[in-house]
Amino acid sequence: MHNIGALSYSTASLPWSFVAAGAVGDGNNTDAVLPAGVLQNDLLIIHAAIASGGGDFSTPAGWSVGLLNGGVVKHSVWYKIAGASEGNATVPNSGGSTRNRAYMLAYRNIKGTPLDVLGTEASGTSASPATASLTTSVANGLVVSFYVAQVDATGRTFSAPASTTTRKNVALTETKPGLLSVDENKVAAGATSVRTATLSSSDNWDAFSIAFKQV
Repeated sequence: MHNIGALSYSTASLPWSFVAAGAVGDGNNTDAVLPAGVLQNDLLIIHAAIASGGGDFSTPAGWSVGLLNGGVVKHSVWYKIAGASEGNATVPNSGGSTRNRAYMLAYRNIKGTPLDVLGTEASGTSASPATASLTTSVANGLVVSFYVAQVDATGRTFSAPASTTTRKNVALTETKPGLLSVDENKVAAGATSVRTATLSSSDNWDAFSIAFKQV
């Protein structure tokens, strides 16, 4: 963790809101860049993947695991509540690979014990990556869905599922995986809809959703 200064303090009791997405980091032991405007008590999420053959991720210090090294692209998601001082988060990679990518998302007005429920990882080979449904326990929960796909010399791209808002969409390259993060508000507690993204052509993919509690 690279300290970049003390953060202001957020205590407002309002519905959850998206703050920002940080820049994409890549390369061995890459940094997930802290988004602009983060306050203390915001929810931070790292989304990361490694192209096939690029080793494994380890969990950054101080972060909780949502998903670790899922599928052929080592799909990984971590989360934490921002403390008084935050910065970029280094994402350790055991293989020394430069074929990895990571970025950070920030949300506001999430409980200090943020997790509602972890979804079940889904994977396949097609142009229609889809999350599994999960069952939330609270009203107006934040549900974030994450998608990754293998490397592609032709620049294969993601399109977001219907009824979601895109927060980060990173196209595949010849040496690095593509990543997509979308979110939605789950008004009533209960089962979520399966969310199916679209790839411009068939590929190996992995998908995962996680639900958080608003304050």
